[in-house]
Amino acid sequence: MSYVTEAFLAKLKEYIRIPSISGSPEHLEDCKRCAEFLVKELQSRGFATRKIQMDGGNRAPLVVGTKKGQSKGASSKRLLVYGHYDVQPASSHCDWLSDPFDPVIRDGRLYARGAQDNKGQTWSILEGISSCDSSCDITVLLDSEEESGSEGLSALLADPDFVAEIAGNNTFDCILVCDCETYRKDMGMLTLSLRGVARLGFSLKTSQRILHSGLYGGIAKNAALLMSTFLAEIQNPDGTVNLPGFYDECRESPRVEMEYREEGVAFMRDIANLPERNYFMPTFEIVGIDSGASEIRSMIPNEARCRVMCRTIPGQEYDKILDGLEVKLKDFARRQEVAYSLTRYPIANGAIRVTPENPYIQAAARALGGEYFGYCGASIPILGGLCRAFACDNLVMVGFGYPEDNMHAANESYSLHQMEMAIKFARKFIAEIATI
Repeated sequence: MSYVTEAFLAKLKEYIRIPSISGSPEHLEDCKRCAEFLVKELQSRGFATRKIQMDGGNRAPLVVGTKKGQSKGASSKRLLVYGHYDVQPASSHCDWLSDPFDPVIRDGRLYARGAQDNKGQTWSILEGISSCDSSCDITVLLDSEEESGSEGLSALLADPDFVAEIAGNNTFDCILVCDCETYRKDMGMLTLSLRGVARLGFSLKTSQRILHSGLYGGIAKNAALLMSTFLAEIQNPDGTVNLPGFYDECRESPRVEMEYREEGVAFMRDIANLPERNYFMPTFEIVGIDSGASEIRSMIPNEARCRVMCRTIPGQEYDKILDGLEVKLKDFARRQEVAYSLTRYPIANGAIRVTPENPYIQAAARALGGEYFGYCGASIPILGGLCRAFACDNLVMVGFGYPEDNMHAANESYSLHQMEMAIKFARKFIAEIATI
């Protein structure tokens, strides 16, 4: 029996057609329309459903659905299913073979933005948990800002009234999220670790105004060149980060193989510990540099700005990263006789690491049909906050995405086979956790 029916696909396509792009003011109404769609869909599946407004309606709402289990004996297990309905922008439409928000099926794969991340994966889990008789009490929490940092939900989790509204007087026994990848075509993967996220920015300023390159060229300092010089100082030739204390929290990590390496990517050479670097060590990635003009002009830029996203590891604190950067930046500015500034950004949560011996992860392995564990260097920023707010140590991170799904890129897709695996997993997982 196949669970990926025409009715299932029709509703998924309707869901995907809504361009619920994260953190985009021009798509706020689309996100609100997507929330309305989810409320109606969850209600049709027997969930008591509501929207939770954030920031007075200036942010897209959360969608929460609850469904009581059919247990007649001991108290039901309480499961929280987390997912998100926001998606990445679909820029460079010319790179897409079809309209990113008009889903089409080609060769057994559904192509569209959000087909995999996270509409396709979460929709499959929702189909699985609502298409079987469950003895578990299930709460579904669908985020509207995961792709842009979950700042709204992070703020709400600090409010005891919100936490009580979602969880009632009890904690959750388990939190399930399906927003990860697998490297096997026949089985989903249980992810045991994710890195956290820290955002920061800084600037260098050489003068109070832009200077004429004819009058000052060759004698005045160029902010763009100085920023390039500074960035070269904080990365060592082997790619490691040259900031005080940056690696203090690194511990001995599991010996693992990197199961997938995409062709066409310029990897750093001569790195013996590439999997360790990717999964278990922090990063300092430059994601944007601004300085000067967008065209050739007779000017010398007087300011350069840099934006950074760090992937963090357990125990690594935001303030320590910022302090280490300021030590280097202050020394550089002193030597160059220029001004500098640092910018703090809101941080959602840190890194996650779980153990395969956890009974709920073992239950998930049985539902998958075997123990297939892996690691990931990416982040789902809100997960640590969810675990702390709801006092739940049993986090199950499962994924059915393939690397070739082109998550966040043009021609994102998700196969009907992957959907089928996810639905079957969800049905079996519900049955397995009821026995714990």
